[in-house]
Amino acid sequence: MAYTGVNYSLNHLVRLLSTPGLTSSKESQIPMLKLELGFLRTFLWWTAKHCRENGNLEALLLQIEVVARNAVSHIQPILLKSVEDRAKELDQRSAEVLHHVQLLKPEIEKAYIKVAKSSPHVPDALMVVEFMNSLIDNLKDLLRYRDPSTFSELRPFVTKLRFLRNLLSFVATRCIDQEKLKDLTNHTEGIAIEAACIPFMCAFDPKDGKSTISIKDKLTELTRKIKPSTPDIRRIYMGVLGALSRLTTETDISDPDLASFIDTLQDCLVDLQDNQQIWMDSLKVNFEVLHHELTFLSSFAKDPPNQFIESDKSESDDPKADPIQVLLGKIRDWSSTSDAHSFKDYTESLTFKGQFTHIQDLAVKVGCTIFFFFDFNELEEHKLVEAETTLVDLIKKIKLLKSEIGVPIPLTLPEVNIIRIDYLGFIRNFRELLDQQAGPVNCLKRRALGIADELEYLSSFLKNCGENLATQLMTAAYRGEYVIESLLLRDGTVFNHSLSLIDAVGEMKRIRREVMAFNQKMRYVTEPKVVNLTMPSRDMINVAKQEELVGFTDERHRLIDELTRGSSQLSVIAIVGKPGVGKTTLAKRFYNDPGVSNHFDICAFLTVSRVYDNRELLLEILRDITGHNDTVDGRIFSDLPEMLVERLHGKRFLIVMDDVWDAEAWNVLSASLPKDDSTGSRILLTTRSDDVAQYTAAGFQLHNIHHLRPLGEEDSWILLEKKIFQQESCPPELKGLAKQLSKKTKGLPFAIILVAGILANAEKTAEHWTEVQESLDQTKIDGNDQDLSSIIGMSYQGLPDCLRHCFLYFGAFPQDDEILTSKLIRLWIAEGLIQQTEGKSLEDVAVDYLMLLIGRGLIMAEQKSSKDRVKSCRVRDLISEFCLAKAKQENVYRLMDGYGEVSTVDGFDHRGADSNIPVSVTCDHRRLLISSNWWANTSLEVSGPLVRSLVVTGRRSDFPRSHVSSLYHNFKLLRVLDLGSVNVGNDFPVGLENMTLLKYLEVRGEVTSVPSSIGSLQRLETFVTIGLRGEVALPDAIWNLRNLRHLRIDSCASFGAPAYRQEISGKLLSNLRTMSTPILSYSKDSEEILRRLRRLEKLKCICLFQERLLPRLDLLPQLVSLKLFGDGPALFPDFHWRELKFPSSLRRLTLSGCRLPWNKISIIGRQLHNLKVLKLQNNAIEGSHWVMKVGDFPRLNLLKLDTLDLEVWSVKRSFDSFFRGPFPSLERLELQKCKKLKELPAELKKCKKLKEIKVKWCNPFLQHSASRIMEKLSSQQDT
Repeated sequence: MAYTGVNYSLNHLVRLLSTPGLTSSKESQIPMLKLELGFLRTFLWWTAKHCRENGNLEALLLQIEVVARNAVSHIQPILLKSVEDRAKELDQRSAEVLHHVQLLKPEIEKAYIKVAKSSPHVPDALMVVEFMNSLIDNLKDLLRYRDPSTFSELRPFVTKLRFLRNLLSFVATRCIDQEKLKDLTNHTEGIAIEAACIPFMCAFDPKDGKSTISIKDKLTELTRKIKPSTPDIRRIYMGVLGALSRLTTETDISDPDLASFIDTLQDCLVDLQDNQQIWMDSLKVNFEVLHHELTFLSSFAKDPPNQFIESDKSESDDPKADPIQVLLGKIRDWSSTSDAHSFKDYTESLTFKGQFTHIQDLAVKVGCTIFFFFDFNELEEHKLVEAETTLVDLIKKIKLLKSEIGVPIPLTLPEVNIIRIDYLGFIRNFRELLDQQAGPVNCLKRRALGIADELEYLSSFLKNCGENLATQLMTAAYRGEYVIESLLLRDGTVFNHSLSLIDAVGEMKRIRREVMAFNQKMRYVTEPKVVNLTMPSRDMINVAKQEELVGFTDERHRLIDELTRGSSQLSVIAIVGKPGVGKTTLAKRFYNDPGVSNHFDICAFLTVSRVYDNRELLLEILRDITGHNDTVDGRIFSDLPEMLVERLHGKRFLIVMDDVWDAEAWNVLSASLPKDDSTGSRILLTTRSDDVAQYTAAGFQLHNIHHLRPLGEEDSWILLEKKIFQQESCPPELKGLAKQLSKKTKGLPFAIILVAGILANAEKTAEHWTEVQESLDQTKIDGNDQDLSSIIGMSYQGLPDCLRHCFLYFGAFPQDDEILTSKLIRLWIAEGLIQQTEGKSLEDVAVDYLMLLIGRGLIMAEQKSSKDRVKSCRVRDLISEFCLAKAKQENVYRLMDGYGEVSTVDGFDHRGADSNIPVSVTCDHRRLLISSNWWANTSLEVSGPLVRSLVVTGRRSDFPRSHVSSLYHNFKLLRVLDLGSVNVGNDFPVGLENMTLLKYLEVRGEVTSVPSSIGSLQRLETFVTIGLRGEVALPDAIWNLRNLRHLRIDSCASFGAPAYRQEISGKLLSNLRTMSTPILSYSKDSEEILRRLRRLEKLKCICLFQERLLPRLDLLPQLVSLKLFGDGPALFPDFHWRELKFPSSLRRLTLSGCRLPWNKISIIGRQLHNLKVLKLQNNAIEGSHWVMKVGDFPRLNLLKLDTLDLEVWSVKRSFDSFFRGPFPSLERLELQKCKKLKELPAELKKCKKLKEIKVKWCNPFLQHSASRIMEKLSSQQDT
């Protein structure tokens, strides 16, 4: 049947729609195709029910089937292509299919009417309900895709359809008068068929005015047919309600049809309230009261209180049993037992059965009364009074029923501090929370969305309505969120939560009236403004380049000489200067200068800052030297000095100590240095304090202290112009004003960068720049912290709302810590701080956010990838302190620290004599940051009933296990849990599987396996486990994490594929984008694993080479980045590699320890035409001679060779090699620790795009060879 083909096509399209890059523009045809296929599915399902009597439809059905099957045949091959190729081709194919569907639309519209008229059978009520369900879903999809302003009548019409559907569903099994049920069924089916024709009206195009008008007319006509405004329609509705049977004791423990009917009665009340001008004041009030009381009835019908459900479970299993006989039997049983509560439980069960009967009776009477009011144009005054009396009586009866049942107390929101920024971020998170849920949350979704709607409407007023009203509004919104999350954790019934939710919605409506009244009084705005959620354009985001170094020419030359020349004795060089003068920038420039770094055997960069830990100082140096973190982290402090001396002994080393505040940090390092060093080693130190510089220099015969002065006026202007205009010049009309602004910075590079960031992201007009100048006039810049903080505040105020929250998040990281961009972005996303942008993944939007912050000078880019992507970043101590202070002011997070000092919280000392006394504190913020040093030294029990994010900072190997085991009990609503800085012990933390709201989880410890209970975390998007004891075994349950986007297991992970007999679609990690570090081999298990990761984009893996074959990595069609680590041991002399297969989509490839022969690299070069980055390191290749061919690696931009035994590198001579060189796209060549290589291929001189050759820790002759090639290229460019 054609339906099968359409359904198959739709399933493929649904998978494709979530692929990054497919909907790159608003003109994309993919969502529209999905929409049209949904309409076709409804048509095909409905006609299938009438197919026997309508053989003349076979021709049309066959045409639809042909279109659908052709779509499948064209779409399926596209799945195997790369993302870039797929998007364009799929759009093209989608447009073709849409064209064929458009041609069929007139015939489909006619077929709907024709089949309805010719069908002789009486429609089945439940079948019509199912038809309505599909139709309503179609129209709701249409609302999401089409501009709602174009068809403003469509949304209320869908509400009316829902009323009709719910009414029919309610009476279908209850009505005892079949003629009256037939009347309603015919009426409903007729309206449904006309509504189903709307999407097939010939010119369904918003730009077609005639089509739009005809559709609006049709919607108006159908709405009139649904409303009980005429006697005929009221007769149908009231007739069927009057013919219902009474409920029996067979009723289940809930009645969703009854609940849905009551919900639609509330919609009808809203309709009546929209005509408020005709009603008396008392009637308006009663409508509102009735609406509120109906919520109780609906909630009870959906999910009654616990005591009714529990007592009902003891009921007899026989539905036909006589309740009186059952009761007599129970009485006999009770007389022989000591159970005093059984009789009460049984009578409560009978009471429970009776409540549904009462609720149905009340609902029917309320419905008839409401329908009566729809005839308001013909109502006489005395009839109106009678109707109101009936209404009041019904309200009293509902309240009486409530008192009999006993209404539970609504959930109380724990005390909370309201975040004062990013209200729209809360709305996004709240809507996402609802969109992803099913089950018990579905029935509350409409009410819960009312909270988001109210908040979204009022968001433009919040800044002007006063802090008190804004706080009240957000408190009500927080309460609604708390209710939904509690329900997701199964903490109570829908009944209780529904009542709590309606209280929150009612509170928001009350506040809305106050806000609007306040707003009208103050006249800030007359109408709600559309909030601008767009990010600045790409042109406004300054690309993060290496920090500009302007000026300091004399200092640079002098310092380089002192570092690389002179005495062989260990000497200290100190750079002293005020905050923001450029000390760190200068020190980093020296550290990264190849001429400096190549001079030393070992280089280490250490950021000290104001707050530091002695153990961490030495560990940071050792990590830099060894390149490993976890191999040194477990050492005790007393072992570290000896370990450092051993590593440095006999080596020429350079250690940079940046931002030293006191002499103690220097004492720790100096005690760990080799004695009588005569290798020419150097210590470079930066500090604000001349006293610190003098103290460190005093212990050395050779020392130099440099006092760094601010820039002169000319250099200040040059730096400002470069930062704002990049390669261009300042417009003449702004030049004078810009120079005045540069003078106000007093030559402090940091101040210049901040001001440039403000100006670059503002309109480049004299008016806007004058406003910046006036703000600077109020700040006296003299190099102290307070002055610079004022400029930071100016920059912060200029950030878009969506960026402020992201910026303040940097205060969550320890001062001067290097922050991995990948982790930062995933935390931002899990926190809900990133706004979805059409055509971009959340990760791409987050990168834009970060680049804008870097462009403003607020964040420093620390490490960059080969493509200038920021791999890590850092914030200055002034920025960190600003973020902490501002975050505290705005209630963004709470910080519990006390690093290295006595900690006090709420006045209690938790490290003194009374430290064993149990004390607890409750966090009332949404985010909590805890220093592990502080937490480990206190018996304080910390909890947070509303904490959504918990981040533990600082490294501790002896972190108390009691704190870990109490996490679930104390923090049930967590979405982010980061334990990546502490050692949680040998076992995976117990109770985490109950934190079902988690989106980000990072755990670090000596764990060797992850429990299968991890599969319960269905919302998890990022999962990181850092195993300190090596391999970590993952359970099969990992395949249940359907929302997982990032999976990282350090140091390596082992897990099996799901059973082969299982359907592959049932165990796909279809959202997984990045993964590290699984152990893979050429085997069935590995192949099955890879087949289920087809959306993977980045993979870091360890390969066990079996049968001279790599794992089937070509099964990953979207893989862009691959890091492949071999299993290490040298291969036998007669070992010959068989075929190598990599996915053609690869852009970046790193090989390490694979021991491939050099001829295989040429094969890779010919296979991977899109490869842009190739890194060969740590014996990735075995052999001493590499002969490459011209034409290999046509798009390679970066080539890095690191720790290889390569001795000779040459280019195979051919006819092509005389005219063009290798690597036509190569821009950077990096060589490191290739000790045996002395000469580069002369053909590299023909690489016209080559800009840099970086040589580090290699043979000195290789550096000379690189210099000659670069000189030749430079001379060619000059000519």
